[in-house]
Amino acid sequence: MARNNSVTFRSENFQVTSKMNKDGKISIDSRKIYTDNKSGGEKLGIASLLSLVSSIPFLRGVMAMFEVYVNKKIGALVFLIIVLGIISPLVTGAESLMIPISTINLFAFIILSLTVFLLKFSEISKYHSAEHMVGNNFTHNRKMTLENVNKSSRIHRHCGTNLAILALIIFECVINLFNQLSVNILTPLLYVSAGIAFEIHVTDNKLLNKIFYPFYFVSGIIQFLTVTSHPSEKHLQVAIEAFKEIERLETEK
Repeated sequence: MARNNSVTFRSENFQVTSKMNKDGKISIDSRKIYTDNKSGGEKLGIASLLSLVSSIPFLRGVMAMFEVYVNKKIGALVFLIIVLGIISPLVTGAESLMIPISTINLFAFIILSLTVFLLKFSEISKYHSAEHMVGNNFTHNRKMTLENVNKSSRIHRHCGTNLAILALIIFECVINLFNQLSVNILTPLLYVSAGIAFEIHVTDNKLLNKIFYPFYFVSGIIQFLTVTSHPSEKHLQVAIEAFKEIERLETEK
């Protein structure tokens, strides 16, 4: 994951964030990933529950929607508000608001356009590129040097952009079968779309990957043009340091 001044990599056992500080120095924050108290890592409770849900097909796609929240408590709060918004009308018997599909499409376009604009012209797009380039360098089994990383592509097959676009396509295909929909149905439909998209996104099925190759080709172009920008040496170095640290931790565990 890339943020405004940092890159985070996560392995099976560790999560490492490399951050560029205001003084121009890179700081590293690492933690071990556990789901039980005996291991001395993350405590039982929300972390364990999230870990369990993240292992269940389709539900883990819904969880991926909340990975963008740096503060997991805020993410959980947003999730709770959304769930209450769905359940409350069912309990109170309040009549749900019907929204024309054209309005939903316009709203989705505006949100998507604003998101792309804010990402493209921010430091995030450059750290995003650095994250992809380090990942591609690792995939091609090349030594993790600045020179090698700089030669790598900033388009990545497993970018979250691919997941978001695929979920949006599925969502749009479903809602445009109707003239209008209840506002209470929109969120569950979005969740279902995200769940289906996630399973396609992470599959290793060769046939399915061939079928979706045209989508990933087009999505790669979208990645290049909208959510990534050419990184400088500092952006690449931040990503490299994060990866080297997580590699070191995995080797020494």
